[in-house]
Amino acid sequence: MWRGVLTARVAALCPDLVRTWAGGSGPISVRYVWHPRARIWQGPERGDRFMAEFKEEQLPAT
Repeated sequence: MWRGVLTARVAALCPDLVRTWAGGSGPISVRYVWHPRARIWQGPERGDRFMAEFKEEQLPAT
């Protein structure tokens, strides 16, 4: 995670040092709205409860 954040910071402060860059593994906008399940996982209490109650049968069939 830190690689993308640090690269964005360098690009913002010293654009002459960065010709191109690509971000991955997460949004870089504070306005990004996470999907409902991700919002559950982000909170320790709700996320822990979700995983404790999770059943393998809930997974989609492959």
